[in-house]
Amino acid sequence: MKYVVYEVISFKERSTHFNKRYISLDFCIDKTYWFQKNFKVNLLAFFNSINDARRFLHKRFFLTSFLKTNTSILSKSFSFLPEDKFKLLNKKAKQIFKILHSRSLLLNEVEKCLQKNSFKITLPDLLSCLQLLYLHGKLNVVPGVCFGSFFITAKCNRCFSGIGGITRLKCSKCDDFCAFCKNCAVLGQSSSCTPFFLFSNNVKAKEEDVFLKFKYLKENDKIAFLNNDNYSKILKSTNVNLTKLQQRVSDEIFDFIFSSKSQCLVWAVTGAGKTEIMIPLICFYLSLNLNILWTTPRRDVVLELAPRLKEFFPYVDLKVLCGGSKDLWLYGKLVISTAIQTLRFHNFFHLIIVDEVDAFPLDGNKSLELGIKRAGRNGIKYVFLTATPKESWKERINKGFFTTIILPSRYHGLNLPIPSVFVDFFLYKKLENFSPIKTVVNFLDNLKKTDGQALIFVPRVLDIEKVVNYLKAFLDSTSVDGVYSQDKRRNEKVLAFRQGKLTILITTTILERGVTVPRCHVLVFGAQHYIFDKASLIQIAGRVGRNLSYTKGVVWFLATQKTEAQVKAIKEIEFLNFLAQKKS
Repeated sequence: MKYVVYEVISFKERSTHFNKRYISLDFCIDKTYWFQKNFKVNLLAFFNSINDARRFLHKRFFLTSFLKTNTSILSKSFSFLPEDKFKLLNKKAKQIFKILHSRSLLLNEVEKCLQKNSFKITLPDLLSCLQLLYLHGKLNVVPGVCFGSFFITAKCNRCFSGIGGITRLKCSKCDDFCAFCKNCAVLGQSSSCTPFFLFSNNVKAKEEDVFLKFKYLKENDKIAFLNNDNYSKILKSTNVNLTKLQQRVSDEIFDFIFSSKSQCLVWAVTGAGKTEIMIPLICFYLSLNLNILWTTPRRDVVLELAPRLKEFFPYVDLKVLCGGSKDLWLYGKLVISTAIQTLRFHNFFHLIIVDEVDAFPLDGNKSLELGIKRAGRNGIKYVFLTATPKESWKERINKGFFTTIILPSRYHGLNLPIPSVFVDFFLYKKLENFSPIKTVVNFLDNLKKTDGQALIFVPRVLDIEKVVNYLKAFLDSTSVDGVYSQDKRRNEKVLAFRQGKLTILITTTILERGVTVPRCHVLVFGAQHYIFDKASLIQIAGRVGRNLSYTKGVVWFLATQKTEAQVKAIKEIEFLNFLAQKKS
């Protein structure tokens, strides 16, 4: 693929002080476009890499006469397009923009998106249409990975990764050494010779006016906004019923929406009903025809959340974006996605709800944080949801960086289960020798007596098979299974556990969030491991006691030694229970 750099010169004024340079994916388009506007184009150079073209574009020097002579000869090989062909491409470009607006995509992703939306076009015509959109100011085109004179300045324009996430290899496309981003390779290869397109939005002026008025509303106007018929109709259709405490939190979130602040943290314990609390806010934005994103770091949470939101909003255009989803490349007024999928949006959403904001891989990941920020429009509101804010977040809370709302009790009003700690110095030796582990035996007896199901968390993938084999020696082998992140039958096993077909599921921390079963017990096997930090142990404990009809579930930490993380987790759970009683 060739990239042309050229300059535009007015027929009336030939002075180079008035010249402007452009990059072209199809120079015939540019030549015809500028001729119709009474401008002349002067081809300057060809490149196989868009990053080389970009670097040349921003250099402010005059070309040698040798280069001018060669490019002037080459320029004659590009002819003007026939008028009917040019009009047809303009028409197609408008259709493409309707499909691709507010997206940030590599060229191959552009093709996939058009294909998903049943828009057929050849690659040469696609490049022509994209160039027309570039000339009309509907998109910006940059290299997937850009760098200047020194490779250390390399940066991925898709995921914002710096030199640490970028490598340089021989490229078959441009026949040169290219910079490749390793950080976002799971979405497709971003490189310095690949164009990355940032499409502008097509939000109507009326919607934009309504959106920007939020922070300037007076109290009476706020009431009028919330009393509009469309909002009441949508809210009623969800059949959501909030407790008094949940309603109070929902009201506080609306106060934030009508304030000048842009970020709000909702610290709600596991099982508090965070989804239900957000329903009125989503209804409000839907009533104004604004775009909403609910994003979370983990795919399991997306798959758990999607059917619940579909129950509340059966008639809303809702799309689920995660690996393997059939909705990839489609738009919706309400989008549920993994955090990494936000890298494919640009300036689109008016409200972004970030669930499990403290979870891996989002916590501390600047690439995903900036990707979420780029997906939002100017003046956007962010609502962050967490049950276990990190110390860094608590410091920001104390400094008043954003609005903070705390919900310390579960929807049914019962306390969070307090974990019990059991220490066995010879735990792993007994596991290897298939010797009885007293705590495990007692746990299984209690599970049988209470007719429950159990999640057993282990710190490492290699521990799963060992624990599965150990339990199968004492139990019916069909009632026990194990799962981990790369397990090909992961979805199948988790679904079987939810449906009650499995009694015990051994897992790593991938299921510490987002999985809810009514009769759940939890055992953390090897709770001394560093992977089980305070936040992880609180989330794991939160799997138990979420259903009012089943209150017999227990949380046990089985370890070779007691750790600071275990003690801190128990103290925070006790503090939240105390706070809940105080607020009630």
